[in-house]
Amino acid sequence: MLELLIAASRDLDEIFLLQAHRDNPGFRARLEELPREAREDALAYFAIQYGLYERQHGWKPWVSGVPDRPPGGGFYPSTLTKDEWERFLDEHPDREPELVSLTTMVVRDGEQLSGVPYSRYFADPLEAAAAKLARAGALTRDASLRTYLTTLAESLRNNDYRAADLAWMDLEGQLELTFGPYEVYEDELFNYKAAFESFVTLVDPVESARLEQIKSLLPAMERHLPIPDEHKNLSRGTASPIRVTDLVFNAGDARAGIQTIAFNLPNDEEVREQKGSKKVLLRNVIGAKFRTILKPIAERVLTEEQQPHLSERSFFDLVLFHELSHGLGPGHIEVDGQRGEVREFLREHYSTMEEAKADIVGLWNLLYMIERGDHPEEARHGLYATYVAGLVRSARFGGGSAHGRGAAVQFRLLREADAIEIDASSGRLRPQPSRFVAGVREVARRLLMLQAEGRYDETAALLATHASPSPEMQRLIDGLGGVPIDIRPIFPLAGESAATLTLRD
Repeated sequence: MLELLIAASRDLDEIFLLQAHRDNPGFRARLEELPREAREDALAYFAIQYGLYERQHGWKPWVSGVPDRPPGGGFYPSTLTKDEWERFLDEHPDREPELVSLTTMVVRDGEQLSGVPYSRYFADPLEAAAAKLARAGALTRDASLRTYLTTLAESLRNNDYRAADLAWMDLEGQLELTFGPYEVYEDELFNYKAAFESFVTLVDPVESARLEQIKSLLPAMERHLPIPDEHKNLSRGTASPIRVTDLVFNAGDARAGIQTIAFNLPNDEEVREQKGSKKVLLRNVIGAKFRTILKPIAERVLTEEQQPHLSERSFFDLVLFHELSHGLGPGHIEVDGQRGEVREFLREHYSTMEEAKADIVGLWNLLYMIERGDHPEEARHGLYATYVAGLVRSARFGGGSAHGRGAAVQFRLLREADAIEIDASSGRLRPQPSRFVAGVREVARRLLMLQAEGRYDETAALLATHASPSPEMQRLIDGLGGVPIDIRPIFPLAGESAATLTLRD
């Protein structure tokens, strides 16, 4: 069954390659014609970046003579502009549902634009994946997994993923599989289009059960958000399973560039309001990133008295509460008489704002747990230090990453609130204990209100000034030579090579 799920994941991998850039198969073919010494490294780097553009450096081409990456990746015609898009929708309002759909590819026919459902545009690889999922479903004795796989296979064929998302929320067994089009980060034109991805993971039932008690506190966290009650989503479903897992295989958007350490799905607000959302933590990935990346970063960016507070448990908890906080706050909102999801109003800025919100609200909720007595007081300074070092870690992901831009936003706003100090002699960071909680509250309030009121122009203005590292943060980043930006997953049991990757200029 696992072999079938991994094979189906690889079908999604090829689809995502086209969603990242429609010319990617041709780009890869050109690299395959290089001399052997250059070819191996070039293809390895192409596989990491899923294309010829460096995701952690603002989509800068890493091969000469390549045109700039279209902001919409492969989801739209490469020459499509926002002006053309808005003019076409003004003239053809009846076409808007198919064009803004999460699960259509936009194509041009002369002066006409149309949205082609994924199920038709990618018919062959999706049918191949659906057949494998159906076979895997027939093999399992786990009834909830069988239902999910059967429903998912049908979703790939009919382009409607709501039933599969509902079935995914009910998975109960040892295997946690996530498969389909979800995140919209790849679409930097509007954040409308969902990219295909796959996670195949094994559940730790003991650790997952320990964390299950946290989900009962979600309504209290929602009520505690630092915004007026009218903007809180108090009616959202509270079925919020938490799964602690070890990653077995990933593909597509889940594997491109910076590696996911946890996720909160589904993103369908209708499903969230019926059932809530599920949090999946990838424990082996979290541990690898803490040991190989966050710890050496903290040794260079935190003041000496702060370094002993760095904690792997705090890192894990911050990841968990980040994911919990994706499911809190505004969901459906109304702006000027028009009702829709937050992402529809913030458009291309939504992903950055949502990641920044989840970070800061996650920390706010952990501090609230300490106040309630549900989290130990002695964890406080570990959370402060680990969170601050984590902002530098995430900011290194660069301008092509919603997480990286979101980290830069938080850092600048917390500096403006005097919640983070810079030591005059060393240039290193320390959280200011007397101002930290107030600063976190103010930043959380500001980001939540931008979402709650769908303020596109104000959001754009904030990101224009705050979504890149400040000079003081950039100096710290520049001092991190030799510390990896991220890890590269290699799965030998899935037939992949564990050879060391050497990159040349």
